[in-house]
Amino acid sequence: MAAKLRVKGNRVIEGEYDLPDNFTFREMHTIKRITDLRAGELYPALGRGDLDVVAAFAIIAINRARPGIDAEGIVLDLDIDAIEVVPEESEPEEDDSALPPR
Repeated sequence: MAAKLRVKGNRVIEGEYDLPDNFTFREMHTIKRITDLRAGELYPALGRGDLDVVAAFAIIAINRARPGIDAEGIVLDLDIDAIEVVPEESEPEEDDSALPPR
C-alpha cells in the first residue's frame, strides 16, 4: 500500500489521497514554485518534515483526484496540522521465534 496524505479542515477537500510518486512537467513547475526545491530534493525534504513539500504534494494529489477545485488556494489556507503524511504500510516481518531451533 502506498503512502497517503490525510487532509482535514475543509469539507471540500477532506479525505485521503495517494502520495504522488511521479509528476508531470506542469506539476513539477507548481511544486518548484511552492517549494523552491529540485526534483531530487523533494522526498528528503518531505522526510525532514518540510511543510512546503507537504502542501505542494497535497495540492498535486487533490488536483489529480478532484479536477476543477482550487486546491492550491484551499490547501495554503489550512492550519499546518490539517495535512498528515500517513506512511506506507509494510508487509509484516516473519517472527522467527515461532520456528523450532535448527
